[in-house]
Amino acid sequence: MKLTINDKIERDMKDEDLVRIMNKASMSFSKQLSPDEISTCHINAMWKAHEHYDPKFGTLFLTYLYKGVQIECIRELKFKQKHQDFKPMHANIYDKKEYGFRLELEEEIDLLPNKEMVRDKLSGLSVKEIAEKFGLNRETTRRKIKKSIARLAMRLK
Repeated sequence: MKLTINDKIERDMKDEDLVRIMNKASMSFSKQLSPDEISTCHINAMWKAHEHYDPKFGTLFLTYLYKGVQIECIRELKFKQKHQDFKPMHANIYDKKEYGFRLELEEEIDLLPNKEMVRDKLSGLSVKEIAEKFGLNRETTRRKIKKSIARLAMRLK
């Protein structure tokens, strides 16, 4: 009987040696990632290792898995940092200093030619999503947003 990838992952997650290897590979990320995030990295690396590992290239499965865990941890860290830096537009609206700035920002955005696109971008939508919303292609949308944000930056100086 041939095992599925899920069966292999379940089996290997119980193997103490493999778990030890994965823990060693993710040890340097333990201060930056939560245990749940590290566990997700382990599972993703195990899944990708089972899916892509080929012994004819001369590497051991353990080496492949070790590197895979490191790569997954780096991906998770980059993803976390990217989304940690982003604050929604109306996040701390009751903070007095930030409230004044946000009010000024809202007034300046209202003067822009593509104000809805800029608001959508600041609220976290991707250029692709904004382009679909307005029925434009991605490059045109990206240029319009870039030009509007540059204009906004000049006004706020």
